Amino acid sequence: MQEILARKRMIFTIRLLLIIITAYVMLFTPSGREHLVLKAFFIAFYLASDLIVAALPERFFSNFRLFYLLICFDTIVVAAGIWLSGQAGSDFYLIYFLIISLSTLSSRLRYLMLNAFIFAGVYGWLLFQQGLLSDDLAVGYCLRIPFIVIISLFYGFVVKSVRSDKESELRRTNKMLVETRNQLIQKDKMASLGRLASGIAHEIRNPLEIISMGVDYLDNLMPDGRPEAKKAVDRIFAAIERANAIIEDVLKFSRKTEFVIEPVNIGNLVADVLDMAGHSLKRADVGVEKEFSDPRLCAAASRNMLSQIILNIINNAVDAMEKAPVKRLKIRIYMQKVNNVGYKTGYRRADYFRVGDNMIVLEISDTGKGMPEDVMMKIFEPFFTTKQTGRGTGLGLSLAHMIIDRMRGTIDVSSQDGIGTTFYVKLQPAADGHCTKEEDVGKEKNSHS
Repeated sequence: MQEILARKRMIFTIRLLLIIITAYVMLFTPSGREHLVLKAFFIAFYLASDLIVAALPERFFSNFRLFYLLICFDTIVVAAGIWLSGQAGSDFYLIYFLIISLSTLSSRLRYLMLNAFIFAGVYGWLLFQQGLLSDDLAVGYCLRIPFIVIISLFYGFVVKSVRSDKESELRRTNKMLVETRNQLIQKDKMASLGRLASGIAHEIRNPLEIISMGVDYLDNLMPDGRPEAKKAVDRIFAAIERANAIIEDVLKFSRKTEFVIEPVNIGNLVADVLDMAGHSLKRADVGVEKEFSDPRLCAAASRNMLSQIILNIINNAVDAMEKAPVKRLKIRIYMQKVNNVGYKTGYRRADYFRVGDNMIVLEISDTGKGMPEDVMMKIFEPFFTTKQTGRGTGLGLSLAHMIIDRMRGTIDVSSQDGIGTTFYVKLQPAADGHCTKEEDVGKEKNSHS
């Protein structure tokens, strides 16, 4: 914003200098006494245009179309000013358009201004050699030298601003392409890993079944009065159950399941998930704040899959707030218009959300320990977890990312180390984004518990 404001001030100042020097050129030339009324109207009109530029909101100065308009307008107006000064048939006209050509070809403003000063110096020396700076026409010819410098500054700055905007846009596009490429690579890796994990999981499950039967057999043969041996057997059974749970998660990750996309009232679904997680939230002493902008917001999603994702995020939040001084879970649901280009959002055919479309956003924030940036970039990778050994498989968020992707939605995260984490689940609205059935109307619009 500061850069745009500085750009606005710079353009206003340079144009004001250009108007002043053009007025002097018109008034202090051999024909300066002719058409005085017309020249006065011309100068007033040019000054009024600069006042309009000063009154324009700052956001206009980030749009390169404004600069094209200024270039066309000022080129025509200054050319008209030179014509009114009576120098349209002189070398002054040629010098003016030569400067415009040099400005458009220059890659750096500083080099252009260096060339402009050299050119103005050489031109002034030639005028002096011809004796044009010492007679009655000296004032008119002397004014040409600062005119050359100011014209170069104006066109050079405008061209620099347009080029800077284009370079910034190119960098943003390149960054987006790199991110998209990395996401495609990651998606391919996840698909390959899913196929590999499926085969490995089946291979591991067979010997686990044999181990389980063997331990069960030993448990039945074990005489009473051996508590230590009984504990060892129980630990083996617990390890087998955990291994089976991990295998089940791996199979879920690799399995292609058909699920039905249907209109889902997000407010009702979140309320149901909070009921399911109520015991763990109460036990962890976590307060819940709900903020639903509209109780009838309806997304196109798979009800069961989405409830699993929400429950997984809530459970992760509860774990993250285990040692937090303030334990607060905030859930927001609102509809938002897409206005930025990003992952799966923009103007491309493959984008899930087009600029100008509506999307439903489910925002889940916690006051937990947060994550540093290097950790945050890995949380959607399979088997990556920040939890202690035995408390997570690292597949929950990978599955969430895959499922949301199949719903033509996105899941993002922002986090500050030591402050908290926020997940953003962005979903396609069903029809116009509102549920119409009476039974789908949310229980409450805004509530705090």
